[in-house]
Amino acid sequence: MAHKPMYRILMKRITVLLNEWPHYSLRRNQVCHGKTIRHVMYLIDDTITQSLLCAEKDPQFKHYQKIWPIVLNAIDSLSRFRYSIENYRPERVSNHQRELALHANIINRRMKQIAHLNHRTISHLQLDELRAEFDVIPLQDNNLTNNKERLYQYSLKLSDTIYLLFDMVLVDIAEELSVHLPPIPNKSVQNTVIKLNTN
Repeated sequence: MAHKPMYRILMKRITVLLNEWPHYSLRRNQVCHGKTIRHVMYLIDDTITQSLLCAEKDPQFKHYQKIWPIVLNAIDSLSRFRYSIENYRPERVSNHQRELALHANIINRRMKQIAHLNHRTISHLQLDELRAEFDVIPLQDNNLTNNKERLYQYSLKLSDTIYLLFDMVLVDIAEELSVHLPPIPNKSVQNTVIKLNTN
């Protein structure tokens, strides 16, 4: 396995996170989870890149190279969206609303770009409906706890959609890299079973 130290570091990071996250502040939880997710993503990227190059799948490699930075940008924008949620205060609602809307719009554009480049896709209409859910959150209300909770729930939907789109990319690549084994004649299978049963 390539990059064994990176996998060991990942396992250590996950173990610490699973044991200690209940004691973390919300911000520290976000930072630790973000680092862990990025670690996993970079390992996936390295595996996909090496696999495509070794299989000499140049068109697929170039296609993947177009999508990968957009996925990273979407994840970074999601992190900024969540950071803005943490800093959200009713007395500065106008500024925070503009900031949150900006990040939501960027994420929406990035997801549309990934969907456009993906063979298995989510329609732009579905992505627009997801974006519209942000607009109905009553940020002008003074209920700070409720607004933050709704914003975090919305961010989870954004996160799920980003990773669903990336998963679709991986499924397409996996099909391109699938290994087709020659069929085994039934007689050979039967002989093998007989030998196993007689041993």
